[in-house]
Amino acid sequence: MRYGHANPACRGFPGHGPQGQRRHLLRSVFTVTPNGHHRILILHPRKLPTGAGILISTGVSHSPGPADLTLGLVQATPQCTR
Repeated sequence: MRYGHANPACRGFPGHGPQGQRRHLLRSVFTVTPNGHHRILILHPRKLPTGAGILISTGVSHSPGPADLTLGLVQATPQCTR
């Protein structure tokens, strides 16, 4: 886990199938529920494909409301996950 900047050792998890199928996979791993000015993020680790890790990235919000939130899957390697 790294704070402050992206880990260059992390590579995107190779997607299989069309974009809609990859989007469905992400939605099965993550559930994001708005709650006022906050978002509730629920992870479903059993839905992760073998060899996949989770990418969570937030941006800084200079206005009221939640900051940008980026979710994705990466290849789980020792270099990426430390």
